[in-house]
Amino acid sequence: MSQSQSTIDAILASAPRRRAIGGPAIFQALYNYAVKQPVGFGAAVVIFGVILMALLAPYITPYPMNYIPDKPDVLAGASQAHWFGTDQYGRDVYTRLVYGARVSMYVGVGATLISTIFAATIGLTAALVRGWVDTLLVQIIDVIQAIPAIILLVAILSTIGSSLTNIVLVLSFRASFVSARVVRGAALSLAQEPYIEAAKSVGANNIRTIIRHLLPNVAPVLFVLMSVSVSQNIITEASLSFLGYGVKDPTTTWGAMVGRDSWTYMISSPGLLLVPTVALVITVLAVNLFGDALRDHLDPRLRGR
Repeated sequence: MSQSQSTIDAILASAPRRRAIGGPAIFQALYNYAVKQPVGFGAAVVIFGVILMALLAPYITPYPMNYIPDKPDVLAGASQAHWFGTDQYGRDVYTRLVYGARVSMYVGVGATLISTIFAATIGLTAALVRGWVDTLLVQIIDVIQAIPAIILLVAILSTIGSSLTNIVLVLSFRASFVSARVVRGAALSLAQEPYIEAAKSVGANNIRTIIRHLLPNVAPVLFVLMSVSVSQNIITEASLSFLGYGVKDPTTTWGAMVGRDSWTYMISSPGLLLVPTVALVITVLAVNLFGDALRDHLDPRLRGR
């Protein structure tokens, strides 16, 4: 083996690697995270509780989502039969809150997963290839970010319709390019590292270089982006529903409960507005706190910024 080949192998061997965690190590990692980041761990418990509530909606609610009794008790207060009261049609608010969590989390998590995949692909490719690909990406991002988010989303949904699938796709479309800029910035410095040049010199193509070297080392950035994106998507969906461009009846979301269901009765029955609003605030706050704690845990250099 030549000396130059030995040097290249040494550089590749020194490239940062993130070990996979499995078995008992997972519980040890969770324990360490809970000790170092108690606020973040508490936020993670809240998020897990919301997701569990959404998944078990048919089993923990006393009524179907849009059930209206033969003799509805309209705008009733909290009682044993209706923990959070009823709406203007006599539907159980607690039931609709739980089912609304299912749709809101589906939109938040679904749009986040799609946008993260595209953002990682676009950002890492642009950082490694550079040239006209990088220039075109930056220009597209500038154009998209120049348009106010809510106006862009309303314009697209007005054209293609505001179904649940369309809302997820539209939210992920804009978030893909916005997040791609962050991923690109994180990958630009990594692309200049010696182990990247060494990988290219031994014949590694761009796909292999991205998957094996760039992606594992921008993973902390992607995790933080995902935590922020989930809360942003939930808030954006709530805003769209409030404006009338969200999911249509009979499907309900927390944003729809705040928008189309409660504002008319906010004086006579304030619980219709307060219940979904508090659920939104707690969930979004938990996601943001978890994202901050995750950022500090994965990259202590960013702590306090």
